[in-house]
Amino acid sequence: MLADVCLAGNQKARKHMPQKTLLIYDQIGASWWSEGVTASAFNRDLQACLDDDDCESVMVAINSPGGSIAEGIAIYNAIKRQNEKAEGKKIYTRNDGVAYSMAAIILMAGAEVTAHENTTTLLHNCSGMAFGNARDLLASVEMMQKIDKGMVKSLARKSGKTEAEIEAEIFNYDDHTYTAEEAKELGIVDRVLEDTTEAAEALHGKSVNEVLAYFQKEPKAQQSFFDQLKNSITGALQGFKPKNQFNTPKPQADSKDEPMKIKKTLTALVAFFGLQVTDEADHVEHQPSDEQLNDLNARLADYDQLKAKADTVAAKDKRIADLEAEVEELKDNAEPPKGGKQGGDANPDGGGVSDSFLSETDAQVAKMRAELGLEEVNED
Repeated sequence: MLADVCLAGNQKARKHMPQKTLLIYDQIGASWWSEGVTASAFNRDLQACLDDDDCESVMVAINSPGGSIAEGIAIYNAIKRQNEKAEGKKIYTRNDGVAYSMAAIILMAGAEVTAHENTTTLLHNCSGMAFGNARDLLASVEMMQKIDKGMVKSLARKSGKTEAEIEAEIFNYDDHTYTAEEAKELGIVDRVLEDTTEAAEALHGKSVNEVLAYFQKEPKAQQSFFDQLKNSITGALQGFKPKNQFNTPKPQADSKDEPMKIKKTLTALVAFFGLQVTDEADHVEHQPSDEQLNDLNARLADYDQLKAKADTVAAKDKRIADLEAEVEELKDNAEPPKGGKQGGDANPDGGGVSDSFLSETDAQVAKMRAELGLEEVNED
């Protein structure tokens, strides 16, 4: 979460320079897991600090696995713009634990970049997902290459290396993790703080995936994912509801494997959104519960039932239309029986239509309508 903390700084040496701190202790940008740190929220809180007459400078403390490039670049540029003002209040950045991916780019924006000695910084090419035909995928590749070039420019400007060197050494499609001292040697950290932080200790020695899991395993974050997933399924089901509801029996599941099929479907969805569904004890928090699976099974079963009802309605509507057309055709072709009597049986030689036939057809139509709740059957 983004928070702003008033710090008095070094009271003996800097009584006249109170400093405020903005915490980026979350993923960059909103996600399924949390609200994250968005550019709009960051700029709002940053402006509040800058507008405070008692605030002489701002420290942006970072402990983040990275996240949205769009949100992160906007945060990076907001810090850079402020620092480029000759008379403006300076914004400093500090690595309190991990500054991975987009968070590492933000870290470099500070007027002075510091890092606690037990922190790590990770840099790599941008990543994402694409969907569509070959042309769509090629367009996505081109877009990602252009995004990489923008981040290469920022790295080159901070480190003093050429863009070609950055591409060859860092943006070569591998992950590059640096200790605080290594980040200083690279030129992206200006000064190493010779102490430790609890935030860094909690993430020390963890892989990139483990760091991501650390920021995603909060119970309320997991529940948020399932809530949004259920809401999406519910919204989709609403579109399949027919206009009229009928009291037809609910169809029973034909296959005993249906729960397993649904479970596999959920597993695919969970994997798509970045969860690790596994039986290992250290990832048990990512395993969907029986209650969640049962709830999703019920919702998906409702979809099958609604689809079956819609098919039944369509079939009955067609049967009614056929019968009504048949009745109208018979009525149009009917001739009065010889002798001028209306309502009697037709004379076989006269081409008339019997009342008994029409009554039987009308009765069938009426019965069909009654089954659909369109009109009552007259038993008289």
